[in-house]
Amino acid sequence: MMSIAERWKLDQEISAALRERSRTATYVIRNIVADNPGRRGLKTSQVLRRLRTMERRGDVERVERDYLVMLSWRIAPKHADTGAAK
Repeated sequence: MMSIAERWKLDQEISAALRERSRTATYVIRNIVADNPGRRGLKTSQVLRRLRTMERRGDVERVERDYLVMLSWRIAPKHADTGAAK
């Protein structure tokens, strides 16, 4: 289980990945974050859980895609102006 500090750091890394690419699938976000030092064992399911938590907080939102099973995400409009998810 991740500590609060680890979850916060992962949320920041996910936000940075979403700022790099505006509309991004969950697995792509995982691949970008996994390139960071110390994140090699990161699972897509962990990223998905954090994204769903961030969605409930209003930091990110799901984006409609042609594929039903592939979830894509973007920074929520309220955070797009500042470029940072809190």
